[in-house]
Amino acid sequence: MTIISSSANNTYKKSPLFPYQEEGVNFLMGYDKSCFKGGFLLDEQGLGKTIQTITALSKLYDSGDIHRILIVCPAIMRATWEQEIDDWFVLPKDWSRLPVVQVITKKTEAVDADTTICICSYEYVTARYNKKSLLTENFDAVVLDESHKIKNPGSQRTKACLQLLLHDQTKVRILLTGTPVTKGVDDLYTQLRPFYSSADAVRLLGKSIWAFREKYMYKKQSLFGTEYYGCKRPDELKSVLHDVSLRRKKSEVLQELPKLLHERVFIDVPQTLANESLKYVDIAISAVMGDSWKGVDKDTVEHVSIMRKNLGIAKLRGTVEYIKFLLDKEDSRYEANKKKLVVFAYHNDVIKALHQTLNFNVNVRTEYIIGETPADKRQEIIKKFQSDDEDAPQILILNILAGGVGITLTKAHTEVFAELDWTPANIAQAEARCHRIGQTEDVNVVFLLAKDSLDSHIFKVIERKMRVLDTMEL
Repeated sequence: MTIISSSANNTYKKSPLFPYQEEGVNFLMGYDKSCFKGGFLLDEQGLGKTIQTITALSKLYDSGDIHRILIVCPAIMRATWEQEIDDWFVLPKDWSRLPVVQVITKKTEAVDADTTICICSYEYVTARYNKKSLLTENFDAVVLDESHKIKNPGSQRTKACLQLLLHDQTKVRILLTGTPVTKGVDDLYTQLRPFYSSADAVRLLGKSIWAFREKYMYKKQSLFGTEYYGCKRPDELKSVLHDVSLRRKKSEVLQELPKLLHERVFIDVPQTLANESLKYVDIAISAVMGDSWKGVDKDTVEHVSIMRKNLGIAKLRGTVEYIKFLLDKEDSRYEANKKKLVVFAYHNDVIKALHQTLNFNVNVRTEYIIGETPADKRQEIIKKFQSDDEDAPQILILNILAGGVGITLTKAHTEVFAELDWTPANIAQAEARCHRIGQTEDVNVVFLLAKDSLDSHIFKVIERKMRVLDTMEL
């Protein structure tokens, strides 16, 4: 439990918002087409959605429009939200109303009576869905960070969050994500629902996600049943989306932001393994394109999973050699012993093996973050990596999911993907850790692919899906 200190106002005065961020604040404060403020903020990663949201909430709190705020975010982001609130929440004129912030870290923890701003995880909200206990806390502002996490209308998580968002007491509804569509346009259905009345939701979105798919997606019959894909009414869907959302791209508002460059590097792996990985390549490609393994037998799914991990392990030697090449590469911008790299991988076994090899065999200062890394240790590692300390790590290895959101790593301008995530949005999220406000150099993203294998074939699918999503201009 913390009370926001006066440092918040000082920080705010020292670090004024960019003009586009002021626009975002005004959007969140002034949206009232459905009799409530808030909105769907979709700025690209790295443009400061958190800062805009906190500033807007502080002004609404100061004006008396809201009194109690619930912020729901991935567990890894709780500490970040707490720090950003302390830095950016503009203090109310009435100092007797200084906000009290509570960060929920245990599923059994209760919300204190004097809490003004409660920060909790999606898991916490889900655990309280059936009991409806959070509905009695009188939160009149609800924020969902990384709102694409409620894309599945049938999940307990989605039902719990919509229960809060659609409750009569909720006056301000804010959803934040840089990747509203992670797989298909039907990801938008539950994220758009909070911004429309029941009648408008039925008219514009449909009575259910199936009606939404029938209206906005193509369909085909396959061995696995009906599959929905693409977008058959893009202009109409864009209109529905844009009526309630605000989206800015880095290229539009930060012309001075360095470029994001991509490169592929192919690594040799044993030919027998490469050939074995291709055994079910057609099924894997179909599943990734359709975003579903529905209908694929369990043995095939397990085989693909094993091959995916084996390829990551087989690339270890080549990955280490390539990292050594980058560290030894002449670069006038960096002293050799201060060059920093960010490495992403999918499997924790691969991450730990890379850490072990680089830290002890290659003698390069290395740290890693995976899902089980405690929140306080994550913050400590990130802070150290971002510092100029002599003993700061040169290489930070991150699990793509655990380290792909809510982290700023602008001390590095090279990112190496030792493994792929098969969801394009997760890759985009990870890329944005270095390519964001504060970066002064072009960011080079290198994908290490196992030659002539499932790895390289899936990468082509991912590239194709990224182009499809770009056509939606989301």
